[in-house]
Amino acid sequence: MRDSRLLRLVPAIVFVVLCAFGRAADADSPLFSTQESSKYLIISMGPQNNQPAPPDSNVGVGIAMDGSNNELGAMRAPVPSTSGFLSDKLTDDPGTGWPDLIGSVPPVLPSNAQDVFQGVTYTGNIAVTHPDGAASFSNVGIYADPAIGVEVTSSANIEDVITSSNSFFNDYIEVQEVDDNGDPIAGATEMVPGYPNTFFMDKNGKLVPNLQQGVFVKADADTDSLTLNANQDAKIGTVKSSGAPKYPGVNQVDHTDLLAELATAATAIGNAVATATLDLVTNQGTLDGGFNSSNPSNFSTASTTGPISLSSSGENLTLTLLQSGITVIDVLTGGNAFLLQNMNFVINAVDPTAQVIFRLPGTTGHAETGSHPGQIMDISQANVLAGDNIGTDSILFYTDDDKKGVTYSFDNTILNGVAFWNLGHSGGEIHINNAQGCVQLVADKINLQNVRFNRCAFDTAVNVIPEPSSFALMGLGGLLLAFTRKRRRDEPAQEREEAEPPEDSLTR
Repeated sequence: MRDSRLLRLVPAIVFVVLCAFGRAADADSPLFSTQESSKYLIISMGPQNNQPAPPDSNVGVGIAMDGSNNELGAMRAPVPSTSGFLSDKLTDDPGTGWPDLIGSVPPVLPSNAQDVFQGVTYTGNIAVTHPDGAASFSNVGIYADPAIGVEVTSSANIEDVITSSNSFFNDYIEVQEVDDNGDPIAGATEMVPGYPNTFFMDKNGKLVPNLQQGVFVKADADTDSLTLNANQDAKIGTVKSSGAPKYPGVNQVDHTDLLAELATAATAIGNAVATATLDLVTNQGTLDGGFNSSNPSNFSTASTTGPISLSSSGENLTLTLLQSGITVIDVLTGGNAFLLQNMNFVINAVDPTAQVIFRLPGTTGHAETGSHPGQIMDISQANVLAGDNIGTDSILFYTDDDKKGVTYSFDNTILNGVAFWNLGHSGGEIHINNAQGCVQLVADKINLQNVRFNRCAFDTAVNVIPEPSSFALMGLGGLLLAFTRKRRRDEPAQEREEAEPPEDSLTR
């Protein structure tokens, strides 16, 4: 009979367990959704001109997406890259490439950092979200999902938004295969992604596996048999005699859902309670690894609070997340910019599903009062790298600073598995020169010079396991309790009496 009484407690036990499980599921849910934003390598949100009404009355940024010498959705260069890895012709004549990072960044990436992918991923999707936004591409190869590509607003006139010079969308070139004697094999050709370069091909027309040498692809049609020439039908902004579209890969869409999602993200990040701090007040906001410099490393004067740790070796500094879920770190700089220079900064985790948001100075909800009057984060001759135990979609540097102008300024850097957002909507700019890797960039203005980037978008979905909500679980527990009580009411009294033992039997 003792067993039957215990059985009657089962629904209540299930109710308590399910409710606790539901609360745990809610606790692990993301701070915000990235379903829309994670589709893009670049999101540029600013208007070209100051608008007549708030909130855009003084945030005109000119060209919202301004790219020169870019490879987007591909990264076909050595790591670190050197300007001499391309040849102008298949005869190995010396040529130039970009970015030129040899000697400007630490030459060897740390062993606890993920490798930088070398190749084409077709992840170069771009959103220009303002009706008055504009994009300019000069010597740019864009490799993207054709269904997304470069998206402008549905109300925009594409010719008013896009200006292009020697730029191509998903360009392919046909490469002739040759035999061991170097003679062409009849009918044997291979289509490979083209502009601005392809990797060097061996005598059989195959890409060299180590990807350390490439061939320059010319932007214009050429009759020289020793050159590789881009497909003119893939060129953006010129009328093609073949009837190909003038703006291949450019699509008109409604960005309402994307912008609403980013607005929700800004509120959630600003309201989130910081779970850790990276205190660089003593360092005046600077982390310096001493690479290529007479200055010693200053890592020892940096400190942390919360479930994170710092460790260093030479010019390499590793920040490790010690808990699962999303860690929100306030970066304390004493009113200075957050500056990384002459170093490798690796962000790693104990739990491979962990994610991190670095809230930079000037951000809503940031614990530090005051902010730097100009740039928020600078990188110079330094690399920021996802570690070997964290996702390349799990690291976000964030600000919603309300200043107009450059807020992120990066020169000579490898960025791998990191996202940089500015959701201040005040004309903030991300300016990057001489860089390669895998990133996501979100701001009113994006200015990219001499870069090669694949997409590594911050994606909160990687931390979510679909579970029933706590309300549904509580409802299930409640139904079980109600069902049991009703069943007991419906039992004949004599059956209940027979089911219960005499009182003296309970005392034996």
